[in-house]
Amino acid sequence: MTTNPNNPLSGGQVLPQGDPPGQAPNSTPQAGNEPQPQLSHEDALRLLAETRSEAAANRVELNKLKAAQKKQDEAAAAAEQTRLEANKQFEELAKQHKKRVEELEPLAERLAKLSELEHNRIDAMVKDWPENVKRLVPSRSVDAEVRLEHTA
Repeated sequence: MTTNPNNPLSGGQVLPQGDPPGQAPNSTPQAGNEPQPQLSHEDALRLLAETRSEAAANRVELNKLKAAQKKQDEAAAAAEQTRLEANKQFEELAKQHKKRVEELEPLAERLAKLSELEHNRIDAMVKDWPENVKRLVPSRSVDAEVRLEHTA
């Protein structure tokens, strides 16, 4: 018995002939690959003119957008500059106030010490006064100057 390579029943291997099964030959173009009809010279020039006109309009629009973006960027930069300048002024004011506080702190401490001494002096002065007169002198919770005015 001889084996025929073209006969699948003969046990031999079948060699492909032509297109593989299940696929049609590539005789019809697929969608999107259809040949374009030829344009006339006038139609091609018209399309070219339309494309150029559209490109020119797009360039004009792009230039407008770039100019608007530039103005917006400049305004943002100016606002940032103003903010920084204002911040710098606040820093300068803060430095001035800090300096002033440093100048006044020793004076406040000195005033507190002198007030305490004056309160002690007033208390020693009114210690021997009659009780009905002592009640006319304000307590230590009142400023020492006010207490001194009531004792004079």
